Amino acid sequence: MPGEVTLAHQVGKDFMPVTGGSQVAYVLIETKPTELMAQVRMPLNFALVLDHSGSMKGAKLKNVKEAVKMVIDRLEPTDYISVVIFDDTCQVIIPSMPARDPVGMKAAIDRIRDAGGTTMSLGMIQGLNELRRWNIPNAINRMILLTDGVTYGDAERCRQLARDARAAGISIYPLGIGQDWDESLLDTIGEMSGGMPAEFIRNPSDAMTVFEQQFQSAVAVAVRNTTLT
Repeated sequence: MPGEVTLAHQVGKDFMPVTGGSQVAYVLIETKPTELMAQVRMPLNFALVLDHSGSMKGAKLKNVKEAVKMVIDRLEPTDYISVVIFDDTCQVIIPSMPARDPVGMKAAIDRIRDAGGTTMSLGMIQGLNELRRWNIPNAINRMILLTDGVTYGDAERCRQLARDARAAGISIYPLGIGQDWDESLLDTIGEMSGGMPAEFIRNPSDAMTVFEQQFQSAVAVAVRNTTLT
């Protein structure tokens, strides 16, 4: 809408000679929200898709659960959140809903236990289903996908789900915790979906910081689906 953003541009050349043929010119366009728009926070539609396989036992799962509860505490009542856990099966811990019951939501997170193997596509499928459950105007639709291992036999399915996410306006931000996850696959999932390459949580104690950064990057979005004509 008019007045929501300001545009500045810079052309790569001061002038272009008349040649009678086609030429290439580079233009840098910078967009900034106005002061009024910078104070407006767009609603979030979050799905947290978490590996809780046996290898997550101990410090990894404990710290991830605390980080998820921190995100829940940061949400506004107008935000939506869902939490999906996967091993070699999948379970919806919190179905997509407004973040109006943080106490109940955090109690559900506390009940998560480690179990099973790793089939990441199952979690992605259910996470996408939860994100598409509601039609939330102007929402930031984002999946945080966390794993500590290598998914079993479904890597191509994960790539296709990333493409499906992008087509639905959903970006995926993968997180790898520990030393044994598939960096190439997670990078591809992030990039194919329009999100970011995987972020590395080197130590379990870093989970809180990384989840805080993910939350802040989402709330910092001022406009989405922009076009220039």
